[in-house]
Amino acid sequence: MQIISDELQDIRDRYSDDRRTAITVGEESILDEDLIPQEEVVITITHTGYIKRLPVTTYRSQKRGTRCRRDGYEG
Repeated sequence: MQIISDELQDIRDRYSDDRRTAITVGEESILDEDLIPQEEVVITITHTGYIKRLPVTTYRSQKRGTRCRRDGYEG
C-alpha cells in the first residue's frame, strides 16, 4: 500500500499545477425552471385521466385544412 501512496505522491508532485479557473458565486441563482427549455407543447388528457405532454414539433403539419385548431377547440 505504501508503494501506491508513494507513486501517487510522485505523480502529484510532477504534474500538478495551480487551478486555471475560478469558482465564484454568481449574482443570479439557477432555478429548476431555468433548466426547462421554453417550447410550445401539446397537452393531451384522456377520459381515464392519463396526461401526456409532447412538443409541438412531434406533430407534422398536414398541409391541408383541418377541423381542429392547434388548441384542440372544434368550432
